[in-house]
Amino acid sequence: MQSSSRSLLKKFDLQKGIVYIAIIVAFLVFTITLGDTGFLKPLNQVNILRQMSTIGIMCFGMVFVIGCGQIDLTVGANVAMSGIVAALVMQSGGNAFVAVLAALGTGALIGFVNGGILVGTGLPSFLITIGTMTILKGLSLWLANSQSIPIYDKTYSEVFGNGTVFGIPVMIVWCIVCLVIAFILLKKIPFGPKVLAVGGNEQAARYSGVNVKDIKLKVMLLSGLFSSFAGILYSARLEAANYVYGDGAEMNVIAAVVLGGTSMNGGVATIVGTFIGAWMMAMIDNGLVIAGMSASQQMVIRGIVVIAATALGTISTLRKGKE
Repeated sequence: MQSSSRSLLKKFDLQKGIVYIAIIVAFLVFTITLGDTGFLKPLNQVNILRQMSTIGIMCFGMVFVIGCGQIDLTVGANVAMSGIVAALVMQSGGNAFVAVLAALGTGALIGFVNGGILVGTGLPSFLITIGTMTILKGLSLWLANSQSIPIYDKTYSEVFGNGTVFGIPVMIVWCIVCLVIAFILLKKIPFGPKVLAVGGNEQAARYSGVNVKDIKLKVMLLSGLFSSFAGILYSARLEAANYVYGDGAEMNVIAAVVLGGTSMNGGVATIVGTFIGAWMMAMIDNGLVIAGMSASQQMVIRGIVVIAATALGTISTLRKGKE
């Protein structure tokens, strides 16, 4: 009996499985402590999923970046910048379609610049994206003139923010669409294994014929695109663009991705786990707000989650290395 239990523990992947345990525990804790405050109401649960949509979409791009052994700290700044570009296009007379193309083009450009600097200089992506994040925040502040830019295009707001599809909030639908796209890219075509090969062992991947620079450029480009689409949803839902949207979101994104089972060391990634991780982060935010915690207290909790997620991922990696 004991040997059987030990065998099961060995087979259990702590890094990939912990998120499922964690979200169940978080749900039970909030149910017990907040059960009579509206936490369990279906409307609130749908609201949690709606809130996690933008973070989830950013996470789907970050999965490829972290799985490749890199990091992208521009995702939050990209959200603000892309939303502002879309709002300015509509303000100048462009329709919703043109605005979306402009926003996605902005995200692609941000990702391309990050990737280009990465493969061109060999500098750590952490340092590169800190710099570009700062630049983007400055540009967003300048373009918005330190003000919120209202969006009056109802098509844009309905299709990407406040509409429904068969009674399901459209933001949740878009999140699921992005999840499917990310899953196909990671699991169903050669691109995904190549990303993980580069993240697992860059030198070995190069010897195997993988174009390492091309993969690094593409993962940063993907992250830029997913983040800009999140910016579109964010601005559409709030019917405005603002330079503060997405501020600090990169920490929630990284926490959700790592908690979901993607290794910070690269080489291991999961899309479904990431979705659960993003859902859990949104649930925690929602629960803490209902519990009456201040913004500062919420930041402390998020910080603890980030540390715990990274620690669990490291423990799992070390344990695998010993087996």
